[in-house]
Amino acid sequence: MKPWLRDTLRKGLVKAAQSTGAWILTSGLRFGITKNLGQAVRDHSLASTSPKVRVVAIGIAPWNMIQNRDLLLCMEEACGHFVMQ
Repeated sequence: MKPWLRDTLRKGLVKAAQSTGAWILTSGLRFGITKNLGQAVRDHSLASTSPKVRVVAIGIAPWNMIQNRDLLLCMEEACGHFVMQ
């Protein structure tokens, strides 16, 4: 992707999400447009100190693409039961 296009896209998406309060949902993978979008949200959050201009981005990766996913599996009987205090 050309640098000027990448920069325009990054600024535009962050500005659109910020002005509308929309959440950004991605594939959660670090390549292609998703990588650029993640970098844009990161750069925005580092540059902004006001909670009013916060941008929310959520990446949902396919299960088979998650490294060490076996650590997320519950092997105990009581798994899935949480005690709220």
